[in-house]
Amino acid sequence: MLRRALLTLMTVTLFALTAAAPQAQTAFAPVALVNDTVITHYDLEQRMRLLVVNGAPQGPQLRSIALEQLVVDRVRLDAAKRAGVTPARSAIDAAVEDYAKRRNTTVAGLEQQLARAGVARKTLEDGLAAELGWVETVRRRFGARAEPTDPEIDQEMALTAAGQTRSFRIGEIVLPFAGRGEARTRALADELSATLARGGDFAQAARRNSASPSAAQGGDVGWVPESGLPPAIVEALGALSEGGVTAPIPITGGLAVLKLIETRSEAANAIGAATVEVMSVQGVGRAAQGQVAALAAQAPGCETAPALAQAAGLRVQKSEPTDLAALPPQVRNAVSALEVGEISAPVRTQDGAVAFILCARVSGASAEAREALRGRMRSQRLQGFAASYLQELRAEAVVELR
Repeated sequence: MLRRALLTLMTVTLFALTAAAPQAQTAFAPVALVNDTVITHYDLEQRMRLLVVNGAPQGPQLRSIALEQLVVDRVRLDAAKRAGVTPARSAIDAAVEDYAKRRNTTVAGLEQQLARAGVARKTLEDGLAAELGWVETVRRRFGARAEPTDPEIDQEMALTAAGQTRSFRIGEIVLPFAGRGEARTRALADELSATLARGGDFAQAARRNSASPSAAQGGDVGWVPESGLPPAIVEALGALSEGGVTAPIPITGGLAVLKLIETRSEAANAIGAATVEVMSVQGVGRAAQGQVAALAAQAPGCETAPALAQAAGLRVQKSEPTDLAALPPQVRNAVSALEVGEISAPVRTQDGAVAFILCARVSGASAEAREALRGRMRSQRLQGFAASYLQELRAEAVVELR
């Protein structure tokens, strides 16, 4: 009896080990190699589950999105390793805590959410560590070049204080090379761009083909300020009429087709007060509009305008330094977008017409406002450097799909 029981136990144990072996082998078998670094089926499954926790739709593109993210993470980690960057344990813990706060929960609550979704905490930590290492690598490599000078800050403040800014409402179809391969992805992008430019259903195409989380909304990503977009995309969108569709645009690890749904302009937020000196050139009577327009066409500055105005029979008056916000609306609207030395278009008055020349502008921004702007400019530049560097590294990476 004892011998039979032992044999039975050995048989069950061997069967269990034999049955578990293929499953374990499959889970940890490579799905891709990135510069000789392995991505396993387990890694891919975990990233897909984490994406769902973060709100990504469970569609046919989820696997492609997860795989491309893992490939990019491996590329970033390689760059960080070459730069001698290794995120500290304390930095990773702080990043996890910040991640939990952004989800309106505690670390313990976050761990429960991850556990319910079948996501190991290490999966989240690995993704955060790749991001932390990349940020530090970019800072070390490009930090000096990204630092704005004082004259650049002065110029940006002057432009922001009185200028206009554009925002675009964009639809996107994101097509990563991973999954279809580069050749098929390029062919699909060309086909979609041509079809949609002729009036095809962009939302339907996005739901069917896009690898972005916005696919669930038909590709609509909402309003994006011009300052938050790469120059190449701003240029492509700026060439479109509303409803237009771009040619395929290279992005990290793939291509994108964009639709310009709507454009709007809005006053930029002023950084501190601005003091201005304004010269008005005014005419009276029926001929005033033409006289003022003729003078404005000569683009006079504040030094030459008085003599030209006197010869044309127009009256000139220069203001004392005045806060821009304190000017009458008619004057403020006319000069707010002018560069120093420029003249506005003629403005009709009750008895004639007037044009305004901006003679001087002095920013009254505080030191705190300047430093805040410096930080934003530095961050925007680093983001631009990071995007270009990652695109370069991604193109050079050796990626072998299994």
